[in-house]
Amino acid sequence: MLRHTSYRKHVKWSYANIGNISPFFFGIYSIWSRTTGKCVYVGKGDSLTIRERLMGHWRSSHNLRLKLWIQAFGSDLDICYFAVSKDKIDIQERRLIRLLRPEANIQHNR
Repeated sequence: MLRHTSYRKHVKWSYANIGNISPFFFGIYSIWSRTTGKCVYVGKGDSLTIRERLMGHWRSSHNLRLKLWIQAFGSDLDICYFAVSKDKIDIQERRLIRLLRPEANIQHNR
């Protein structure tokens, strides 16, 4: 699944680590619980960069479930992000949501 990506990075959830992501980086990101090993959220940076999307989550996520996860378990979260060509971002995001079934994805919890 992820082996076809040209670049992949895994970092701890922190303001500094989010700020270190290139402001020109587009693709897919996921937020993981280090304790449970489960994916909490899958998102995409297509019209906004991954850095911009994650900074939005850092400030106050529009997604209530994700916001609560971040508030309660922020120090336990990791971010995984990788490049995906813009024409495949939507497909990859949906694929990962179906595969990982993250609790905070609104699309998954309908």
